[in-house]
Amino acid sequence: MRLPHAVGFYENEKMGKMKVAAIDEQLHVTFGNLHANATAYTETNAVRVELVPRRGQVTRFNIIQDGEVIQLAFDDFTYNRLQ
Repeated sequence: MRLPHAVGFYENEKMGKMKVAAIDEQLHVTFGNLHANATAYTETNAVRVELVPRRGQVTRFNIIQDGEVIQLAFDDFTYNRLQ
């Protein structure tokens, strides 16, 4: 997955909005007042995000055929990409 494909805003109606940005060629995730750089993970199209100290969580990106990210999964919730 290329960085620009994941960049954008995602929303879950119960949990709110999450922002994924590319800063210095690294993904940066913001969720309310929490923010963290994403680090590599062993699965394809997934990264590890530590929004809460010592509690790294896997974020998985749902990608359709042309490489466009349409959703992300974080903490057992699905967030749809906003257009």
